[in-house]
Amino acid sequence: MTKKELLELEMEEDGAEIPLLDNIYLIPTRRKHDSGYYCMEIVGTTNDGKYMKKLATYSDVFDIGDVFESLPSPMVSIDIPECNVIHFYNINHYKFKVVWWGYSTFKMLAVEGDDK
Repeated sequence: MTKKELLELEMEEDGAEIPLLDNIYLIPTRRKHDSGYYCMEIVGTTNDGKYMKKLATYSDVFDIGDVFESLPSPMVSIDIPECNVIHFYNINHYKFKVVWWGYSTFKMLAVEGDDK
């Protein structure tokens, strides 16, 4: 997906149940949060394409400490695809479980998932 396509995705409804995700895209913006830090838009997707939604548009904090603590050994990888966004993905059968979203702080965990 291109950065433009990621930014055009629909925002997840407040209180919706989010499935386990394969990919998290972190998109820096030029908008400032009330804190003075720049905001990020955060998108979550599954590899099968059944889920592709924005999870945050006004976050200035992305908590990752618990992601690594929740795994027996770190299995989270980060790359920057051609569309110039930060891409988080898990190796093997791990998935992302979104804990907090839609607010100033975004938080996720890496959990064992089923690729079936």
